[in-house]
Order: sequence, then C-alpha cells, then structure tokens
Amino acid sequence: MFLSLSKAQEVDPTTTQDDIDGLEAMVRTITNNHFTINITKQKHLVMAGDTIRLISSQQFRVGDTIEVYGTQGLNDGVFDIKAVDSVNNTITVRMPSDFDSFIDGTYELATVVLVRYPRDVAYNVLKLMEYEYTTAGKKGLKSETISRLSVTYFDMTANESREGFPASYIEWLDKYTVVKWE
Repeated sequence: MFLSLSKAQEVDPTTTQDDIDGLEAMVRTITNNHFTINITKQKHLVMAGDTIRLISSQQFRVGDTIEVYGTQGLNDGVFDIKAVDSVNNTITVRMPSDFDSFIDGTYELATVVLVRYPRDVAYNVLKLMEYEYTTAGKKGLKSETISRLSVTYFDMTANESREGFPASYIEWLDKYTVVKWE
C-alpha cells in the first residue's frame, strides 16, 4: 500500500483516499517509475467485478499494491489488495474512484505485478502533505506585518517549485527517476 488513509489523516484530518491516490499518481508520473517487482508477473487473468483470478495467489498479501497492464486499457491500473483467497487463487482489490468495476473477461496478455515502494517514499509524501496542510491559504503571500511580527515567503517561480511544492520538497524523487524510452 502506498500510504494508509489513517496515517495520512494524522497529518491532515481532511485527507481522502482520492488525495492519496493522486499523490501516488504524482510520484509515479514524476519518476516514470512503476516500483514493480518482476518476480511476481502473472499472465492470463480472469477479471470480474473487483476480483482477479490468478494462476497462483501465494505471493500476494492483503494491503499489497499491484499493477495490472495489458488489458488494452480496459482494466489497466494500480490497485490495493483488500482480500486474498488462496483456495480459489483470487484477489479482491479496492477500486479507485475512477473505476466502477473491472470489465469482465479473460485477458490472455494481461499481466499483474507486485508494486513495492521504498520506505522513504511514504515518509516524504507525508512531509509534502504536512507542507500543504500548514501552508494552505498562505501561498502567494510575499510579506505580512502585524504589529512587530513580520512574515515573508519566498517566491515560487518555475525554478523554485515543482508540482506546486518548493523544489527542495520534491528533489528526493530524483533518485527514483527512470529514463523513459519510447
């Protein structure tokens, strides 16, 4: 799992699962890194509702994140596992808000892989959330003086910011960046 909702709400009580999914998408887009472990590839998926039948479900655990691709865009995406049935070799996933359910069918060329994020990814994303929470409403403020208290924020020019955050808050992602080949 990228980041649990309860952990994120410790930093910002208004956080929703959509916020976390958006941050996960941002990390994956900026780095062009899918954070997958290739030893878990499984092909020939049977998908229905929020369930995927696999050849073997042994390596998957509740809370794991998986990526599905090769369904010709029909069911491709990143999902968190909410149940594993080892007897029937099925996994049940949490559907993101932009998915109602899988489009039922057998996908011969589809692949599911396990996604593992390094520990510092969740830690640094929490720092981004904390920054966002503490600076909400203060962005764009250049100078403020009340009585003898003076507050000045630095400019957020294109050179000093990335994705709406100060560049120093995002630069940790650089070590995970993968070259995009087309």
